[in-house]
Amino acid sequence: MKVKQLLLTLLTIASITPLAAQEGTVIDIDGNEYSTKVFGSTEWMTENLKVTKYNDGTPIDVADGFFDFKDDPTYTETYGKLYSWDVAVSEKNVCPSGWELPSFYDFLALAKDIMGEEYDSTINMNGTDIGSILVNGAGYELKSTSYWKSGEEGTNSSGFNVLATGFRNRYNGTQFTLIDYRELDETARFWCTERMRPSQPWTNARMAMVITNRDYPSDKSDNGTTPGMAVPNSANMWIAGCHHTEGQSIRCKRKQVSTNIPDQIKLRHRAYPNPASSFFILETNLKVNGSLSIYNSMGTPVKFLQLNQNSQHIDVSNLIPGIYICEISQESQRVSSFKLIVK
Repeated sequence: MKVKQLLLTLLTIASITPLAAQEGTVIDIDGNEYSTKVFGSTEWMTENLKVTKYNDGTPIDVADGFFDFKDDPTYTETYGKLYSWDVAVSEKNVCPSGWELPSFYDFLALAKDIMGEEYDSTINMNGTDIGSILVNGAGYELKSTSYWKSGEEGTNSSGFNVLATGFRNRYNGTQFTLIDYRELDETARFWCTERMRPSQPWTNARMAMVITNRDYPSDKSDNGTTPGMAVPNSANMWIAGCHHTEGQSIRCKRKQVSTNIPDQIKLRHRAYPNPASSFFILETNLKVNGSLSIYNSMGTPVKFLQLNQNSQHIDVSNLIPGIYICEISQESQRVSSFKLIVK
């Protein structure tokens, strides 16, 4: 009976709740207001940062690394400012109060929340190239419908609104004497918190997320510092190893607030793809083995299995299309539930 009541409640909520994620705003120390949106359990800015001070009120020195594209302030209102990695990760915090620079893994989670698409889990901090592909096709969902070259726009169905801001370059293939601005209307680059060691002429390169139609691996004439030709139907997310003095965009995410909720009910989970066809991946933070029960629309259990991994492949190929309720239990107590659509 409890399962049927839960199912009825969830179906009722689903019928009256819009599918769009929660939207809001945040204001930085300069008074700039940014639109925000919740993806999964994380709130992101949907505009690029353009602040000129750290959170403690200290002005960001241009020598530290923040720039207008082509040194022209008229670009900033639309595209935001470009920052060096050192500014991006400063302990003074360039993001609004309560917000932070996202990590590589935050961008992966964003792609999953938007697309439900798996990524290449073999990619790590020792990646070897600027062209290490991350998620095929993610760019279409993330890119704006304008401020890209004709034919390279996205759908922005996610509402993340990525603009092709380009970047401030320092490297000419052999040395760090060149300063120019590149790839406006072609690519978007966002700093991440991590370092990586790519096959570039410097060590401990800093990681950036690149969203583009461009085919980097096809053009190595200057060690990957310029993109190749646009690839039809290929709006991807890439990992890039970049010098810390380059100027790139910043998108901040709200910090996750810890609570004193007991561990046994502080379960976090992600199920993707959802809707599913033959399988889905269930990721949890279970500290001890748990179980998953799946119920049909009548409240009848149709599948039960033990959860002994934090990421587990769940086969649903034998389930008929429809709506199901999944319950996650730990130590005989239900700790979470979610709606699963099988198509």
